[in-house]
Amino acid sequence: MANPLLNVPWEPCMVEPRHDGALETYARRKMGVPHPAIRYFSDCPWLARAVVDLHPEQGLLVQLDLHLADLISLVVSQENSCRYCYAAVRAMLRIQGVSEARIQRLEQDLTRAVRG
Repeated sequence: MANPLLNVPWEPCMVEPRHDGALETYARRKMGVPHPAIRYFSDCPWLARAVVDLHPEQGLLVQLDLHLADLISLVVSQENSCRYCYAAVRAMLRIQGVSEARIQRLEQDLTRAVRG
């Protein structure tokens, strides 16, 4: 089975990953495995820790529907103009079975909401 992410047209990442041993150890201790995004957030340590601490597997989003959380992530990444986050969230939605047409409708609705 071919990896569908190989066909995603990735832009160069605007945020350079940086090794921070303390943050990577923190993520590994909390999650049991290395967290691949930590190196992209290491310039802002509180945000890197929040990425780990607010991860659904940590049980902190129990009262929030995880599908809704993914849609919120799409909105936030689009609003922040973070191409890395936006592409990652879009890819995750597609992997979870959200159709491309549905994602595009969401994006159009968001654009209309901002203009209106």
